[in-house]
This record gives sequence, structure tokens and C-alpha cells, in this order.
Amino acid sequence: MVQARFNRFTRWFLFAVTLLCFSVMLYLGKALAHVVLAERQAPQLSIALASDMPPLSIAASPFNPGKPSKTQPVKAVEKIAPQSVTILPDRIIVPPSIPAASVTLTDYDVDTDIKDNIATTTITQTYKNNSGQTLEARYLFPIPPDANFSSFTLTVNGKALEGKILEKQEAKRTYQDIVRKLVDPGLLEYIDDKTVQVSVAPFFSGESKQIRLSYTQLLKQDGGLYKFSYFLGSQAAGTVNRRPVPPVLRPMAAGQGNSLKKGQAGNAEQPTPAGLTLNVNLIASQALKTIYSPTHDPKINRNGATKATVQLNIQPGSVTSEKNFVLYFSQDNKAVTLNTLNFQRAGEDGYFLMTVRTPEAVKKQDVLPKDVVLVLDTSGSMSGEKIQQAKEALKMIINRLNPDDRFSLLQFNTDVFFFGGELLPATTEKKKQALEYIDILKAEGSTNIEGALKEGFAQLKNHDAKRPAYVIFLTDGEPTVGVTDTDGLVKIADNANAYNARLFSFGVGYNLNAVLLGKLSDHNHGTTTFVEPNENLELAITSFYKKIEAPVLTDAALDFDGLQVSKMYPQKLGDLFADSEVILLGRYAGNGKGTVTLSGKVGNETKQFSYPVTWVAGTQHSQLPRLWAGRRIAYLLDAIRQNGENAETKNEIIALSKQYGIVTPYTSYLSVEGETQLRTMGANGGSMPAAAPMASRAVMDSSSGAGAVKLSKSLNAMKAQASVSSLNAAQAPAAASGNMAAESQIAELGVKTIGTKTFIRSKEGVWTDTAYDEKKDGKPTTVTFGTDAYFDLLAAKPELLPYFSLGEQVVVVVREADGTRKVYQVLPTNEKAG
Repeated sequence: MVQARFNRFTRWFLFAVTLLCFSVMLYLGKALAHVVLAERQAPQLSIALASDMPPLSIAASPFNPGKPSKTQPVKAVEKIAPQSVTILPDRIIVPPSIPAASVTLTDYDVDTDIKDNIATTTITQTYKNNSGQTLEARYLFPIPPDANFSSFTLTVNGKALEGKILEKQEAKRTYQDIVRKLVDPGLLEYIDDKTVQVSVAPFFSGESKQIRLSYTQLLKQDGGLYKFSYFLGSQAAGTVNRRPVPPVLRPMAAGQGNSLKKGQAGNAEQPTPAGLTLNVNLIASQALKTIYSPTHDPKINRNGATKATVQLNIQPGSVTSEKNFVLYFSQDNKAVTLNTLNFQRAGEDGYFLMTVRTPEAVKKQDVLPKDVVLVLDTSGSMSGEKIQQAKEALKMIINRLNPDDRFSLLQFNTDVFFFGGELLPATTEKKKQALEYIDILKAEGSTNIEGALKEGFAQLKNHDAKRPAYVIFLTDGEPTVGVTDTDGLVKIADNANAYNARLFSFGVGYNLNAVLLGKLSDHNHGTTTFVEPNENLELAITSFYKKIEAPVLTDAALDFDGLQVSKMYPQKLGDLFADSEVILLGRYAGNGKGTVTLSGKVGNETKQFSYPVTWVAGTQHSQLPRLWAGRRIAYLLDAIRQNGENAETKNEIIALSKQYGIVTPYTSYLSVEGETQLRTMGANGGSMPAAAPMASRAVMDSSSGAGAVKLSKSLNAMKAQASVSSLNAAQAPAAASGNMAAESQIAELGVKTIGTKTFIRSKEGVWTDTAYDEKKDGKPTTVTFGTDAYFDLLAAKPELLPYFSLGEQVVVVVREADGTRKVYQVLPTNEKAG
């Protein structure tokens, strides 16, 4: 029995020893495997941060199926090199072993519901893994500092994962870590924000993952306007939104998914990169007045007095210098509202934007009766589609005349012909007769603009001064009968218009005198619209007339009490119409505190509206300086076209162009051996290798032809522009060179404007402030990119942050508190500050 017990003990002992040996061998084998795996993954792990950095930003551990994905710190064995990561244009950071097109943002939608001043934004993005590998991703999204986190869900096949909030300091460290790895200096803009983080694993090859984020904001009021903004990021390489979401991707450990050799492309079909669709639904308890974007030109649809929708579509491949979509709106019950925004650096004159808005719904008794004179060119060149479109447009105007309006209709070619010969009441019978007269019009003969101007204004001989008077003048040709020179015809119009009538000119095609039409409208307080051969004349006239058909306040003017305002454009308001908005831009000095009074006439009665204004120094509305400069340049260029060139005006245009990064016929951004430079053109255009993006200098001296018409349209657009995107669009169409598109891209890639500063990138990649003068400013204070000193400087001088976000090589001039100029230079990581 004892022997039996001994045998059993021996068998259990030998079994235990065997099991222990097996465990030791398994442990050693596993350890060896980890060493081999680490060696194989060394290039991938070179993107990890140094061991003293927080582990949150690296997510370096491979994904283990069946276990929670966990971020673990990895000790780096070498200094991080700039080449150790690849930056994808849709905000994805990947190791170098993963192909550049490994993950694509295929769908991107932003939906915002705003009820009064509470905004709820939902962002939906879909990413597709095309790498051929199973990946683990870390997704970061900075949310605005004033936003409340509502929900964050990662939807995969109907399942949802919750995200984690990184508070301010933790998020700051995360972004500093990414910046130190040279991933994206633009992330500097988010070092003070909260951030959402989620771990996404496994991300199988060919799989799509949808990410949905929601947050709520309480919108603040500024100058009577509520502000909503959404960060768009830089757009490049056919996608949108490089920032602020950088999913960090890495392959799973060997044997845990599909794998590719370094540099090998995946076999998955490459989807089309996504554009961006942004929708804003506005619902207000009071009537919505101003709805305005200074950054973009979205489509705005009003649905009654208290509802509106705003839609912005950005196509893949679009390029913009603006990083935010900004929307302002106001609520008010007043008949006419006035709202303001301002930008002012301490110790400098400020910039202001002012919107004057009239109500959409106006009572019939509040609409002033008006006198309208329609003058149509029926010369031979108007034959075909042009005359048909013009006739349909005239019919529309006749049909939309109010019962208390009066009208007159005349046509001109070699001679002038009338319908009625005087102002007629807009009765049903008279309107019917006018429509029948329009039907029989045909194109023939020459172009007698002198006779048309004299007789057109003469139709107002029985004009009542209580009524606003408008002359709508349409032509497609240069004058060939009677007086034909520009100055002579403008003088004739000035003398004939004894009735304070507004002259609105329409130029059709390219064979006309664009300068003449512009001067006629400017001298008679109107505007000029140019319709190119590929545009619809009927649509242009119809859209214009709908804006002026219901005048509510004539001879409107602004008075500034206590405010030192200068260089405001437009300088005069003119007449205000129902559901219309005028946007003014100007400069101001002093403390910006006073009262603005809007006055105008309703018949013979003068009405006034007063609005208190307080402009506090600050740089929140950074778009305003460039918007103002665009307007100022447009008016100066137009003055040169109409009155001739002088040195003072030309030099101011060049100075404004350099300071604010706006191309003009006197300046051009050109690429010379890879270097983008701002060049000044001589009075005769010099020996430039290509035309300026806006227009060649020679076009400034021409009054007719395609170049002259395009330049006139461009200047009109710049004089009316209300957003940065409309300013950018206004500069391009006037080019008379086939190199326009390419040069516009050069200007976009090599020139950046931030607030009042313009930076130009050299062939070495250095972004230099155009205000920098080495002889005057001396040697700059240097700091090496990504170092502790670099971030310490930003903490001490946060005003440098938007400039430093340009990249790792920046030279910027700033004004210190005592008014002195100080120059700072960021050096790349391979250079030490002196």
C-alpha cells in the first residue's frame, strides 16, 4: 500500500516537472517571438515618442483579437525622423510601411441644427481601408472649447463604441507630441481644445467604418450677430479636412490579419475621395434678419420669417486658404437692422464690417411707387438669341410692375423709337400694349448711344421727386452714331439726368465699351452688369430686377457720431429695397465707441434709425482685413481705368497687394525654379514671363474685348464681395492669359494670408512675412521647431500660434506691447537656435 502511494506520488511529481518544463519552454519561445516581432516592426515603431512622452498619443501596441485594444507606451531607441511618417490628405497618420492611399475618407457630412442661439452639430465620416492589411486606428477629434460633448459613436455593422474625452492639458500634450513628430504643425491651433479619442480595431482590409460625432454649443452674440463656425482644415490632394482628425493607423501583429511587404500596394479598389456637404438649419423665435458668411458663399434659402437653410458643398480637389466656415445671423423685429463686426490689434487702426438689412416681408403700403425707363439696344448685332432673351426679360419686368408704378419703353439702333413717348401708368391695359410692342421688336441698324441716353432721361420730364426713378440701359455694342467718345457720352448723361435717377447698365457680349458702361453707372449712382456670350441674359436681368422692384428707403446714408471712420466702401448706400442687404467695409481709429445713424426718405418724409456701437480691440474676425483690402484695391483699380493712372494710386495698390496677398494687374505671383515670389510689374507690364493671375497689365488700358469685360466683371465682383471665397473667385476670371489657372494654383500654394499678414514660401520651404525687412528689423529671434523652447514661446506669446502653424520654417514680424517691431524665426529640427 505504501509502495502504491509512492508510485502515485512519483507519477504526479514527474507530471508536474514535465508541465513546468513545458511552461518554461513556452514562455521562452513566446519571448523570443516578441523579440523577432519587435525587430521586424522596428521601422513602424520608429514613429513612437520618446519614453518620457505620454502614451496616449502613440497607440503602438498591436491589436490582439478577443482582448480590449489598449494603448501602451513604447520606448524609442532613436530620435524621431521627419521621414518616419506619411501624412495623408484626409487627416490620417500612417507608418511608412503602409501605402499612402491606405485609407480614404469616402463620405463626409456635417449637419447643424440651430434653434435661436443653441447649435447642435453632427459630423458623419466614413473611412475605407484599402491597405490590404488589418489595421488598428486611433481617431482624434478636437471639439470647440465652448462645446458640450453630446455623443460619440463608432458604427461598425450596427455596433457602436463609445469615445473618451481628453481634457485640455491631456489634449495639449497629445497635439504637441504629434507636432514634434512633424506630422502637422497646423495642429498647433488645437493645443488648447478638448479632444475626443476612440480606438478602432480591428480595421479589416476592404472594410468601411462610419464615425459619428455630436456636440452642442451655446452661440455668443457679437455686434448683434450670432456666430457659428466649423473647422474645415486645409484642402489638398483631392480631399478635404486634413485636420483636425488624424486616425493613427498601424498593422496588426504578424499572423493577426492580412499583411503586405513594405511599399506593396493593397489590392482593394480605390474609392473616390469625399467632398464635404455642410447643412445648417436655422429656426428662430423672432424674425431672421442677416444671414451672412464672411468665409464662403453658401446657398441660403429662407422659409418664411423665422426659418432658413444654409448649404455649403465643397468638391474634392477644391483649394481654399480659409480653415473655417463661419456663419453669422441675427434676429430682430425692427424694420431695418444694422449689425457690425470688427478686427483691431492693440495700438493699430481697426477694420469693421457693417451689414444693413431690410425686412423680407414688406407691407404694400410701405413699398414706394417708382418710375422705370427701359432702354433696349436693337442694333443688328443683337440679332438671334440675344434679342429673344432681352425681349423675354423686358416682358418679365413689365409684368412685375406694381399698380402704382409708371414706366416707359424705348428702343434704339441708328435712331430712337418709343412706346408711348412718356411715363405711362402700369395698368393692365398699358402693360398688355407694351408686351405686344415688345413682340414686334427686331434687330437692325447701328448703335446710337448718344440718342438713347438723351431720350431715355427725357422720359422722366414728368417725374415726381417723391418717387425713385430707375433707367435700365441694355446694349451689346460700341457707339457708332453721333458722339462716340467715352468722356463725351458720360458728360451728356450727366447733363440729361436732372431727376436723380439711378442708371443700371447691362453690357452683353465682348464687343462693347466696358469702361463707358462702368462710368455711366457710377456717375448716375447705379451698377453695371456684364453678360458674357455663354451666359443667359434673361436670367441676369430677371435676377437684377427682383432686387430693386420694392424700394423702401431712398437716398439712404450713414452718420457716425463718436466713431472715426475712414476708407469705407461703398461710400454711399443709395436706395434700400425689400429683402436686401448692403455690406460695408472700412477702417476706424480710436476706441470704437459711438452711434451710427441710418437715414433715408420715404416719399418726402425723412426717417432715422440709431444704433449704438462698441468695437473692442481683438483679432477674432481675422477675415476682415483682407476683405477690406480687396474692396479698397477694386475701387482704386476702377479709378485708374476711368481717370487714368497716377503714381500715388498705383503705389498704394502695390503696397496693399503685398500686405494682404491680393493679386492685381500690377503684381503677380510667379514660380521661378520652384520659388514662389511676389513681383511688381512696370507701368507697361514689363518683361514678365507670364500674365498676372488677375489680368495682364495691358488689359487695364483697353476698354473693349473679352479681357476688358472680364476685368470689369472682376472689379465689380471685388467691389461687391462679402466673403473671402468671393474675393478669391473675383480675382481669377479677369485673366487674359491661358496661364491663369496654373498661376492661381501657384498663388494658392505659395502664398498664405493670416489676418493682416501675407507669407510667401521660398524654394527652401521658408514662409516669410512680407513685412520683414532685414535691414530695418535686424536679425530675428530664433527657435527650433518642436523643442521645449518652441512651445514655451507659444505659451508666452499665443498671438504667434496662427503664424507658426504654417510649418516648421517661418519668419514673422509682430508688434510688441511697447509698439516696437520684433522678428521671430522658426528653424527646422536639424538646425539649432542661435
